[in-house]
Amino acid sequence: MSSPNSSIPAVVDALVALMTGIADAPAAVYDGAENTNEPDVYAIIGGTIDPVVDGDMEWGSIGRPPAVTYEEYEVHVEISYLQHSEDLEGVQKIVRDGAFLIFNEFKAAIQADPTLGQICMWALPGKLGLIQTAAGDAEIATGRRADIPFVVRVRNRMQ
Repeated sequence: MSSPNSSIPAVVDALVALMTGIADAPAAVYDGAENTNEPDVYAIIGGTIDPVVDGDMEWGSIGRPPAVTYEEYEVHVEISYLQHSEDLEGVQKIVRDGAFLIFNEFKAAIQADPTLGQICMWALPGKLGLIQTAAGDAEIATGRRADIPFVVRVRNRMQ
């Protein structure tokens, strides 16, 4: 759990693996920005919001021996759930519930091991949001989309 290097790369890798491994995993999990031909249900780990990882380092002291340093940061994540339908009645609830099913499983996976396999001191989801939109072109709505942007807050001790 303590390393002289930043835990950001290992944490992003662990979050991608966690999202891929949940029971109702999205059709695609992107490490960074999504593709232009994304499927209807996907997740992006560290890719939709600039900056994709945002944080700070805290120095215990300056001098010799080297100070213990802590890093705290947020990894931005988004789950997107889209369903096309000719009958749009009730579809928004279906996509919203589907997106939150994925979020809740991902959150439970993190809570089961908040150190992400001893990579960090802790990682916890936070700053949860919901964006609901119509899908289709400007003239005709052909479906509904629910996006859940959130962050995973991380704290790590560095030597």
